[in-house]
Amino acid sequence: MYFVFVANLVYASMSTVDADFRVNYDPVVFSSGEEMGLLGTTVLSNIFQVGVLDFGAGVGVYSAVKGSRGGFFTGGLALNARFYINQVIFETGYFIGGGGGDGAPQGGGLMLRPHISILYDFKRFSAGISLNKIKFPNGAIDSNQIGIQIDMPFQLALLEKRPVLLEGLQLRWEPFYVAPTLQWYEPRSGAKTTSGLPMNRKIRLIGIEFGKFMNDSLYFYVESAGAYQGGADGYAELLGGAGFQLQFFNQFTFRIKGAMGSSGGGHVDTGGGLIGKGTLGLAYGITPDLSLEFDYGWVGAIKGSFSAMMMKTALSYQFETAIPSRNVAHPIMKAQDRSKPGRWAIRLSGLRYLSSSDLRKTREDRGPVDLFALKLDRYLSPSFYLTGQAGAAVRGEAGGYATGHFGAGLTMHWTEKLIAVGEILGGAGGGGGLASGSGAIVQPMLGVRYLFFKNQGVQVMVGHIYAPGGSMNDTVIDVGWVYTLRTLERVK
Repeated sequence: MYFVFVANLVYASMSTVDADFRVNYDPVVFSSGEEMGLLGTTVLSNIFQVGVLDFGAGVGVYSAVKGSRGGFFTGGLALNARFYINQVIFETGYFIGGGGGDGAPQGGGLMLRPHISILYDFKRFSAGISLNKIKFPNGAIDSNQIGIQIDMPFQLALLEKRPVLLEGLQLRWEPFYVAPTLQWYEPRSGAKTTSGLPMNRKIRLIGIEFGKFMNDSLYFYVESAGAYQGGADGYAELLGGAGFQLQFFNQFTFRIKGAMGSSGGGHVDTGGGLIGKGTLGLAYGITPDLSLEFDYGWVGAIKGSFSAMMMKTALSYQFETAIPSRNVAHPIMKAQDRSKPGRWAIRLSGLRYLSSSDLRKTREDRGPVDLFALKLDRYLSPSFYLTGQAGAAVRGEAGGYATGHFGAGLTMHWTEKLIAVGEILGGAGGGGGLASGSGAIVQPMLGVRYLFFKNQGVQVMVGHIYAPGGSMNDTVIDVGWVYTLRTLERVK
């Protein structure tokens, strides 16, 4: 379904959401005196306001970038409340999630992080300090510290089914892209494992990349990937960077990219976790929205021995989304631009791997493993969607176990509120002593969704997780919350 909107009608059917992209750094100290620098990235959305207090919620990821714990990752749910006194922001909040890695004393993996922050609003960003505690209740990490916090505000525009009056709102098209990726790392001669042995096997990774174009040439992006082959199960990475592109012969684009971030696990020696990556690439435009990209370059740890030549292939889907623009210098939406709704769903879930002797490398039955998972779905039709999912253990003596999945699903309405759901997932997982073999895992799921409101509900699913290269072969139960939203996208 496509639309040609007259400007006033577009604005009357949309609402805005205020949000922040947060970066923070915490110098964590273990009880043994060992130091670990944690870098946090969080996306927070303002939910509601009570008096002078603004309440928000979002998701965040913390990863080691300093010390000797490269591969330490956690992800979870973030909540906050804040109020302003002129340009000074006072905030309190709480993070709850799961993760760990690289033999750290994280226990089952559950992480708690309460904080109090004081920031100064510089309009384009806010910066300040954060007094916080990082605690793993069933582990041995309990650290109080003062960290650095930077918030960068942005706005989203969402389609509403009922009219919403937004006086003076202007919209502009903002270009983004999302790309599933496959990567091959060939370790160089000096690369060693964390036990000091030479790395002589190629590592294969599966991941995802998301980027935003600033103009026709410059773009910024984040990428994440996990190992599924090469004896490095549990290796993961999360990077952010910038790229420059130059189009030629209409359908071809030359690209140069550079990124830095955190990585480790799978016995890969990345030191404190900080790595860099640089690539040259060529992209071929299959359609105006879809392109195939091939990259070649180098990736290596800043302080560890890991270094590798790499190849990467990506299938990139490009789209333009309407966002609020109160700056008249930016081009706004034209009255005759053809547009369509873009439907998305965000899911937060608790998963349980039921107990069996096949679940762990030791073949011992130590009870079930519980995980926290974040899922993002993109609907290509009213019933068919593509999904990307990430999860981490929070209980069950599997701290450090993490997964990353891609897949596809179908929904079928039984009633207006009751919906049948089925999906098939594949990806990478490892760590925490679970028997995922080389890291490749497959997970089919079936279940039902019940909508309490038009765009919110609960979902219960049952399925199976199987590792082709390991003994993992267990039943999975998934209970979660679902929130659907619609954006306005340009038809090229």
